[in-house]
Amino acid sequence: MDEKIFGESGVFTRFLGTELEKEVDGHTVKYKFPLPVEKTQNSLQRQILPPDMVLRDFSNLTIAFQEKILGQKGIPVMNGKFLAIFMWDSNWGTMQIDLSSITKGSRIEQKEAFVGRGFEVLDGSDIQSTVTNGQVFADGTWRMDVSFLTGQNFSYWGKAKTGWLLEGCFTCLGCAFTASQCLGRVFLMPDQLSMEQATGSLVSSALQKIALPENEEPKDEKTLKKYRKHLMKLEKTLNQMGSKTNPKGSSRSKKFNAGVSDLFFNEDFDIETFYEKLKMFINERFGAKERHFKRQWTKVMMKIMAVCEFDDKSRCPEELRKFESKDQIRLMTARL
Repeated sequence: MDEKIFGESGVFTRFLGTELEKEVDGHTVKYKFPLPVEKTQNSLQRQILPPDMVLRDFSNLTIAFQEKILGQKGIPVMNGKFLAIFMWDSNWGTMQIDLSSITKGSRIEQKEAFVGRGFEVLDGSDIQSTVTNGQVFADGTWRMDVSFLTGQNFSYWGKAKTGWLLEGCFTCLGCAFTASQCLGRVFLMPDQLSMEQATGSLVSSALQKIALPENEEPKDEKTLKKYRKHLMKLEKTLNQMGSKTNPKGSSRSKKFNAGVSDLFFNEDFDIETFYEKLKMFINERFGAKERHFKRQWTKVMMKIMAVCEFDDKSRCPEELRKFESKDQIRLMTARL
């Protein structure tokens, strides 16, 4: 079948899934499950689709984000929110997966290990899963085992071929990693985050990297109270960045970016990477007006510095360590 016709013919429908039966309190109950449980007899799933067509026709990612995925080099760090696209017979569907890199993005012995959890809603029911034995190798091959709470288990595996779009197929757990065992095809990639989700990711990173470990917090009660007050202000300021309203409770101007972020949020394992990503996000969110960006960036830098000072700035980004006062930060941002 011609690839263009295949992509535009409407042959795929949204997540029909498989109907299964199970016993509940002595009664046989039928329920929908989002993946097939036996090999397809249809050759359509083996039709090769260009990566750009997969993203264009079967995801809700913006064009800019699709282009960024296809333009990346190497293999994505298997951490943060990912999107899986499934295809089998004439069906297709998606599932969100939250991954956590055990090796923090580093490729120990030419391999990265990861785990995670998957989420989907089908016919009003939550379909949850756990990801184990996740591995990515230097040559681009990848695999992970996915166990659904409904009792079905699969292995996803494949190879990175184009940018950060990982292609492959899914088989029954324990089956050989061969094309003849495939139940269907799967594509795995970093997911695109809303402004609220991106803010949540940044807040989580900030609390992990800037906040002091509990056993290192100030012992003096007065100092501890002051430290936690500054930490709370930092968290509040970061949360406010993704809010649809300004600090006064009014709706933000249409000139603010209220859509989705075109940034990746799967690599922020150290303070410097986090700091640069935070700056990029503030520019993406508020950069339509330069004065808004400068005001937000100045405010965030001062809040971070206020927390870092309780640890002699050892947990501060390198750029902030050189400042002696908040006035120096204001002067620097005014010159941007």
